[in-house]
Amino acid sequence: ESASVMAESASVMASPRYCQSLNNIGGLLLSLPGMPEHGAFAALSAFATMSEGWYSPGMRGMRRDMRVLEELVEEDLPELHEHVTELGVPLGLVVAGYMMCFFIEALPTEALLRLWDGVCFWLAEGEMEDPFGIIVGVLMLVLRQALPELLLADDLEGFKLALSRSFGDRVDGDALLIEAHAELERIGQRRIRRSREDAADTSLLEDAQRARQDAVHSLNLTGLSKQELDVLMQRVVAVAGDRSDGRLSRKQFCQLVSEIYPESSDMPGSLYAAFSADSADSKIDFKQLATACVALSGDLDTNSLHQMFQLYDADKDGQLRFDEVSQLLGSIISLAHKRMSKKEADLMAAEAFGTLDRNQDGMLSQEEFAHFTGSMPSIAEFLRLESQSARQRWLTVPDKSENCPIQ
Repeated sequence: ESASVMAESASVMASPRYCQSLNNIGGLLLSLPGMPEHGAFAALSAFATMSEGWYSPGMRGMRRDMRVLEELVEEDLPELHEHVTELGVPLGLVVAGYMMCFFIEALPTEALLRLWDGVCFWLAEGEMEDPFGIIVGVLMLVLRQALPELLLADDLEGFKLALSRSFGDRVDGDALLIEAHAELERIGQRRIRRSREDAADTSLLEDAQRARQDAVHSLNLTGLSKQELDVLMQRVVAVAGDRSDGRLSRKQFCQLVSEIYPESSDMPGSLYAAFSADSADSKIDFKQLATACVALSGDLDTNSLHQMFQLYDADKDGQLRFDEVSQLLGSIISLAHKRMSKKEADLMAAEAFGTLDRNQDGMLSQEEFAHFTGSMPSIAEFLRLESQSARQRWLTVPDKSENCPIQ
């Protein structure tokens, strides 16, 4: 029954993931006399839905609410905050286990069920929007009443033991319910809601920063240094904002290109078409952007030629058509801010085809394209010089350097 309830609940959650805490809640619900399987499923699903983000990948909602509790302790129980800071006790992590399973492993069963009963009533009557308010009330009540013993703890284990004893002493469910509700009223639901909004914004910024760090550190591009990757990400955040995960929409990408080349109005759209060819959601991720910069602003070695070919082989058929080669050559020139008309790009592409298309099939294979540097030295040298100019535009630290937002 427990496995069935968990599976059904996961199927209706926004971010279905198995979580041991939900398993504990589902198991207790099923153990209640007369509780049908569909009733346990409904109750578990409602709890998981109301506890927004607690059981999602990254647990953003739980990290938000851990921060809320830590801020309440800092403001309302300053002695305790100072003590746990000195001990290095991660208060949010200590209480997270109590929160995620709604005190199943902390309170005596009778008090626990009385608390659940009261919370269900208040939710049904509209006195609270979700269970978090009463969870805060219980936690702040227990921390306040256990304060003398908690202040005597000299390490993490001693702190956890003192807190566990305080929860275990709560045998009177009615008294717990009344006192926890009074604690919630003292704190104020508006204050909790405002604190959650602020903490959610902080968690979102942290997740975005972590995503950007991962995007930079996971790349293994021989053509770009760590400093150049940092500069490129700095440019991304400048247009996409500090909540960006490192990806760019069409509008953001065009803004980035326009800021780097303010005099060229036609460049952003054409570069976006080339850079986003592999994108499934019309956004350019950081890897695509960095790979394109390597391909289009690096030396024309074997690796760069291969990346160029992959970038402009839009249909991934292993062949470059005439229009794709024309776009490739024109984009390299454009990156260096040298205006090139379509006619000029077509003439250069025609010369490339005349030299490289050995089987005269009107397409360039990757093997044929690999002979670009050796077969067309004059054009290759011209493109090499232009690509070096492009590198200065995209990947050099600006004169007025700013703090890199991925740090």
